[in-house]
Amino acid sequence: MHLSPVRTAAIITLALLGSAAILALLTIATGFLTVQSKTASDVLPARETVLLIEQPSQETIDQFGQWFPRLKDVTIPPSSEAAALVRLPNGTTELLIFARAHGQQEAEELLGTFPPFVVLASSQEALTLVRETKGVLSQFKPFQQLVRVRARDGQWTYLRTDALPAAAGTTEQLMRHLLLKQDRFAAITQQAESVQIDTTDQQPPAIKYLATPPETWGMADPILAIAVHDLAGAFRGALQPFPTEEQEVLQGILAQRMRTVLGPDVSVEFDLLPLLENETMIALGRNGSGALAFVVRGETKRAEQAMELLRMIQQSAGKNYKSTEVRTRLFDGRFPAQDIRIAQQETAEFAETGSGWHVWRGRTADGTAPLVVAVKGKRFIVGNDTDGAETLIAAAPDAALPSRQSLAVQGQAQLQPFMGMMQTMSPSLTGTMPPFFRPDRNARWEVFSGGHSRSVRIEWEEAR
Repeated sequence: MHLSPVRTAAIITLALLGSAAILALLTIATGFLTVQSKTASDVLPARETVLLIEQPSQETIDQFGQWFPRLKDVTIPPSSEAAALVRLPNGTTELLIFARAHGQQEAEELLGTFPPFVVLASSQEALTLVRETKGVLSQFKPFQQLVRVRARDGQWTYLRTDALPAAAGTTEQLMRHLLLKQDRFAAITQQAESVQIDTTDQQPPAIKYLATPPETWGMADPILAIAVHDLAGAFRGALQPFPTEEQEVLQGILAQRMRTVLGPDVSVEFDLLPLLENETMIALGRNGSGALAFVVRGETKRAEQAMELLRMIQQSAGKNYKSTEVRTRLFDGRFPAQDIRIAQQETAEFAETGSGWHVWRGRTADGTAPLVVAVKGKRFIVGNDTDGAETLIAAAPDAALPSRQSLAVQGQAQLQPFMGMMQTMSPSLTGTMPPFFRPDRNARWEVFSGGHSRSVRIEWEEAR
């Protein structure tokens, strides 16, 4: 079939017009989808954003009001997709609430349109800051790092830790350091029964990993149990955020508590901490009379160091555990009198297990066993919870277990009893927990580290 040149040109023209129309429709659709897929981080300024709460609930707003006073007494609209705090050049912090526009236009002075959002602001300066930003949060390298590593499910919050106000008490200061370290950027993802805290900074964290995550804590139900590489370094690091005066107070509290348990001849700085510079596991609880009970498993740098220091600890602790005896005497064969005196101290009992552990069981004349000290090469076990110490002696492996890649810390705690223990130690160890904590629950946690980020994963359990 032969087509005339005119008809051929018309068909080609129609085809080109159809292709152009389809291309235009695709361009419009792509642009629409691109706009609709934006999040608040594509609008907010990179460096001035100090807090971003995605899919905020009123509960989450109230939680973070503990850390950010600008959120106190804020009521969040149910349709909100994000809430953010930005820091203005004058240092003040302002609130922005994001919702989908759905065809709305600016209706008042403090309502801005940033497709696909309408943004309610607490000040005109905050809207101006967003309009004039040169770099958005979604392109900010620390934010991108946190987006990659954060937990996928659950409500999540981004924050700058350098924008936090001063901690409300020693306990919160300590918890902040343990959870956030000194990293400047954090993502907190909350689920029904867990929370994950991811932090990042410009420098990779210097963390050593656990080679042998504990299969048992020794104690059946410890109030606090932790396994970490270099507990001594962790302790010293936990004190760093405090002023020198508060560091001295906390060190004095610990030294006094250790004297009541291990005796007067043991120095925390020179005797205990050198024992805890390698992989260490410690569990704390209370015995039947309510006194502090503990068991520690660790490894020293040299076998001679373990033997020498542990003998000294055992001998010093024996001075704390002296029983009394009552003797009745007759004067002139007629007048009875009673003497109450310290019983003669027995020499510590020594034994060697079939698995090569050298064990000392400190006893007084009445046969009690308040302390167990065991050594095998560089490894040691110390505890005034004898059942817990014996459990660890029986369970200790002869060879290192395979390590869990990037696992740095593992632990568990009964939060209410733990807070009670802290307050018993000193009234200064009081204060609030972080806003996302659940003090009515027990907690199990793990700390992972890799690259420039660090993750703390906490699982909540029903308190027993």
